[in-house]
Amino acid sequence: MKGPGRKDTSKPYLWAYRGGNNVVFDYQQTRGGYHAQQFLQGFKGHLQTDAYSGYHFTEKINDIVHLGCMAHARRPFAQLAELTKKEGIATKALLYFKALYAIEPYARDNNLSSEARHKLRNEKAPPILDEFKDWLFQHVTKVPKQHQLGKAIYYVRNSWEALTN
Repeated sequence: MKGPGRKDTSKPYLWAYRGGNNVVFDYQQTRGGYHAQQFLQGFKGHLQTDAYSGYHFTEKINDIVHLGCMAHARRPFAQLAELTKKEGIATKALLYFKALYAIEPYARDNNLSSEARHKLRNEKAPPILDEFKDWLFQHVTKVPKQHQLGKAIYYVRNSWEALTN
C-alpha cells in the first residue's frame, strides 16, 4: 500500500521493539539501520537482534550488550535438514542447538530461580558452545560459502560473539 510521500519503489518496514511487557511498532519508509539507532538512542542494556547489519552501530556503544538470536542461527540448518531427509552436516549442527535448548526445559521443570538458571547456563552451555565452535571452524572450509549450508555456517561463525554473549 502506498502511503503519503512514499515512492512506489520504496519498501516500508515495521520495526518491532520489546522491553519487558511493552511492545512498540515503529513504521518507517525503509529498513535502514539508522531507524533503530535513532529509536534506541540513550538505551542501555542488553539488545537481542538477528545479524542484520543495521544493528552494527551497537558495537560502538559501550552501554549496549548485543545479543544474537540462536533461533535465527538454527533456522537455516533446520530447513536444510528437512530438505535432505538424511543425516549430514545440517543434522549435526542441529544436535548442538538441541543440546543448548535442553538447558531451558531442565531449568523450568526444576523451578530454578533466576540466579540458579544463570549458574546452570554458565555451567552447561560453554562446553557445548566450545565444541560447536570447533565443529563450525572444521566445516567452514569444506562447504562453499555461497552454498546454503555454507551461508548457515558463516552466519553462525560471523555472529559468534553476539550469539554467545
